Formats: sequence, structure tokens, C-alpha cells
Amino acid sequence: MLHIRWVALYLPVQTLVAGVPLFVLGLAVLAACAGFAWACARTARYTITNERCMLSFGIALTATLSMPLRRIAIVSVALRGDGTGDVPMALKPGRAVAFLKLWPHVRPWQFRQPQPMLRGIEDAAHVAALPSQAVEAVSPGRLTAIPAHPGVALAASLAPTTSAAAGG
Repeated sequence: MLHIRWVALYLPVQTLVAGVPLFVLGLAVLAACAGFAWACARTARYTITNERCMLSFGIALTATLSMPLRRIAIVSVALRGDGTGDVPMALKPGRAVAFLKLWPHVRPWQFRQPQPMLRGIEDAAHVAALPSQAVEAVSPGRLTAIPAHPGVALAASLAPTTSAAAGG
């Protein structure tokens, strides 16, 4: 989540360049990052209903983002070898959600159009299909399959319904 492995690999290099005192400080920062990642994972709650997807997160102050399924344009999943993964959701153009408000539950490096992301999900392929199934149940024919992006195993586009596209 916070790329702790990269920080841990950097610590021996830091010791060679700056010496032992900075190495001890680096260990403290590494422990703080690991503690923060653990607390983020323990406090995050994701809820998918037949009408919306909600992200509730926050350690000291809880924030809740409620996204109606009609605002979600693309649901993707990035699977890991053990079946866990991340489920980013691209929103349709319109009111954007701030990257920093979503962090760390946001797709990395998507600053211009931040994508809320369900992180560290067990059975991520099944969870990624839930919003698609909910939309298909409510509005048959609204779901359109699209090719997956590199590194993404599954993607589906939630196209607007005919009546919604016509303004009705």
C-alpha cells in the first residue's frame, strides 16, 4: 500500500551514505509507515449495494464517499497471484473527487481524474463484478465489456441507459 518494501530496501543504502544515526531514524520512519498502513487497512470499510458503492475510511476522522452506480464509468481489477487485488473505479466526467481526500484509497498516479479504489480485497475478481451485476440487474443492457488495461485482469464499462442518454 505504501511501498514499504522499497523503503526497506533503501535503508541499507542510506546507512552506507549517511551512517548509523540516519539508519535508526529510517527504521523509525519504516515502523511509522507500517503502523499507518495497518491502521488504514483496519479502519477502511467498503460497501456495495444495488444502487451505490460506499467507501468509509479514516483513522482519527472518518470520511465516507458514496458513489451512485450511475456515476461509475469503468470498474477494473488488478489481481495479485494469491487472488487478492485492487478494484479501481473510474468515474464519469463531472464533479471530481479530490485525490488527497481519497488517499490512500485512490488509484496511484491518477491526479487529473482521481479514481476511487477498493484496496487489498480478497477475491477481488468477484468483488469487481458486483457493481456490474447490480447495474445489469437494475438496467439490463447497460453493461458493455471493454478491453482490460495493461496489468488489469478485468474491466467493464457502465454505459448510460438509452433513456438516460436521451435525457429521460
